[in-house]
Amino acid sequence: MKLSGNNKNVRDVKSSIEVFLEEEETLVVAVAVSENEDDNKICRIKCEGIAIGGYAYDSSSDVCYVEGCDHILLGLIPISFTMKIKGVSRYQISIPLPEPVVKRHLDAAQKRLLKNFSSRFSKDRYKIDFFQMTGVNS
Repeated sequence: MKLSGNNKNVRDVKSSIEVFLEEEETLVVAVAVSENEDDNKICRIKCEGIAIGGYAYDSSSDVCYVEGCDHILLGLIPISFTMKIKGVSRYQISIPLPEPVVKRHLDAAQKRLLKNFSSRFSKDRYKIDFFQMTGVNS
């Protein structure tokens, strides 16, 4: 079903989005994900803050379930972003940082940790995703 005025709707939504840099830190976990879904398992990642994204959360054990082969805690980076919509006063949501932004803000030790972790997985069969949390008590 084609919606009437679809191009205008997309334009209006895009022009209403506002992104704000926040001083709040983001906790980053690198997750190796296989292209072959059978190689992946459910990783239980301890929630030390509020997960950004559509991950299943188990409140009884305070973990998020993330699909992948393995994961490693990289630690905190000094920024986060929120998104707001013009004209919707109470809507605000933390948004995940794209890979280049995450990598730009890793310190030297975190970069080494990521490099060592990534080297265990061939680039042609695995990708490294970044599971992120805000609201972390550091």
